[in-house]
Amino acid sequence: MRVLVAEYAVGVGVGEGSLLREGKAMLTTLKRSFERLGAEVLSPVAEEVGAGAGGTGRGAGRGAGRGARGGARGGGRAEEDFEAAVERLAKRSDAGIVIAPDETLCELTKVVEENTVNLGCPSECVKICADKMQTTKILEREGIPVPRLVSESREEEERGREGESERGREEECERGREGEGVQSYVKKPRYGCASENVFVLNWEERGEEGGEASLGAGTEDFIVTEFVKGEAVSSSVIAGAVGGGSSVLPLTVNKQFVRQERGREGEVKRLRYEGGVVPYFVGRSAEKQIKSTSEKVATTLNCRGYVGIDFVLGEEDGTAYVVDVNPRPTTSVVGVAEVLLNYEFADLLWRARFGTLPAEEEVKTGGEFILDFSKESFVKGE
Repeated sequence: MRVLVAEYAVGVGVGEGSLLREGKAMLTTLKRSFERLGAEVLSPVAEEVGAGAGGTGRGAGRGAGRGARGGARGGGRAEEDFEAAVERLAKRSDAGIVIAPDETLCELTKVVEENTVNLGCPSECVKICADKMQTTKILEREGIPVPRLVSESREEEERGREGESERGREEECERGREGEGVQSYVKKPRYGCASENVFVLNWEERGEEGGEASLGAGTEDFIVTEFVKGEAVSSSVIAGAVGGGSSVLPLTVNKQFVRQERGREGEVKRLRYEGGVVPYFVGRSAEKQIKSTSEKVATTLNCRGYVGIDFVLGEEDGTAYVVDVNPRPTTSVVGVAEVLLNYEFADLLWRARFGTLPAEEEVKTGGEFILDFSKESFVKGE
């Protein structure tokens, strides 16, 4: 059995920062897991994909042992070389999976689908999830709790609220209220990784000129939602197909470390993801709610393979609000693979595509795994 595992940061070269470190960790985790099943793993590596500056892209290595040097994102030529390597290796593989930023994942997934069996989410699912506004609207339509989308102008919001009762308006504004009666909002890119360039701001700041938080104001590049105060957690699930429907296996609920960068007046201005704890106990009721919602999300969006879903557990009402859906392995997969006791992570991916997933109660986990990017450490606990 030969399996393609392509990770964008390692394959393109994005410098020596956290993106490359996380990419190497995910690639190594999947590679080793498939190898323990007896598979041969093929993975593009930056130095060989491009054969150096101006290279031909004729080679592709195996594994994640070598780093790459480059900018925060790979250049156009590097991305083209990476895509060519994915296509070449996919043709030699029995199955494959790609880990990449949302804005490039759809096209790379199509390459895999056209040349081998895709172990990840379908490209159509990836395309939907890459658009945070579309995803939010779809989930809201299905009755899944999400932070309320906010219009880009007061006038639009007021028109959208016509017909609502005064009480309803007061309740809606109260959710997410922070500080001394000041309504707070979250502004994040509409497309791409939602963990990057996520800002918390008040109403007046949404459209201010200048400053990072106002970048994209009034354009289609950012979305604004209400700020839900609460605990940042995520769920790791694997989705498979059963007949004409889907089967969703919840693996773990995870704690997310989110650093709050503060502005001059001490208010929260920017949110940065810095790791987490796998698994994390949130209480029986909250865990049941998160798992049930995760299953509904994965089914609604037609997810397959591994899916990471980000939540905020509302401080006021305890509701689990979906804030992002990642249709690909996330960094939490490093911890998930470590705490699984009686199943190999790669085996579950394979079963989701070619067989039948086990029941939730059949999958055992033990211990915990801490991913702390602020200390550049991955630690397995007892």
